[in-house]
Formats: sequence, structure tokens, C-alpha cells
Amino acid sequence: MARTKQTKVKEVPRKKARQQARLEKRRLKKASKPRKEPKLRAAFARKLMNFGFLRRMYLKRLLKHIDDTPREKLEPELRQLQAALQSVPPPRRMAMLESALEQGPEATEVVQQSRTLRRAAERQTKRAKRR
Repeated sequence: MARTKQTKVKEVPRKKARQQARLEKRRLKKASKPRKEPKLRAAFARKLMNFGFLRRMYLKRLLKHIDDTPREKLEPELRQLQAALQSVPPPRRMAMLESALEQGPEATEVVQQSRTLRRAAERQTKRAKRR
């Protein structure tokens, strides 16, 4: 009589499912934690921005990235920056980007608020003239 060889049943699908469940759990856990401001990296970047040639190199690279990347793929902060830079003529973009980086992320919020307030005031004056 010929003996048939019994093969062991593989549990690959179960292992993959468990592994995916673990990865999903980790991802959700990370997403729920508030992100800390990278203090060391920020301090290092501030020191590097003191050197003119490094600052210009960074600004050129950032401008090229903003110009070449489609709007949907940019981060929200860079989208605002891209919208602001589109209204500026190309020769002045570098100077505007440099001043925006010096002011920090709060500057774009202030500009946005002042723009909405200005538009609201314009609407109000138009309504007053109609009456």
C-alpha cells in the first residue's frame, strides 16, 4: 500500500488578519494622541535659518515644491501659502515666502481674518448705500 503524505493546513489568512488588526489598532492609537511640537528639530531649524545661503537654498526648494505639487497633495498650511504666492509676481515670491516664514503660521491666520473682516465691511457699506 502506498502511503499518502498528510500536509499541514496553513493558517496564513488568520495570521495576516491578526497582523492587520494589530496594525490598525496601532494606527488608531497614534491618531488619537495629540502631536507634540518637535522642540529639538524646531530649534535646530531656527539656527540653520540664520545662515543666508542655507535659508535661500531651503526657500528655493520650498518654492519649487509648492509650484510643482498639485494643490490636493499639499498640506493645509502649504495650500494657504500656495494661494498667497499665486497673487505675487514671480520675482517677488522669494521675498514674500521669506517674510512669511519669519512671521510663522499665525500670520496667515491673521491675514485670513482681516480679509474676512474687510469683505464684511465692504458688504455693509454697499448695503448702507442702497438704502
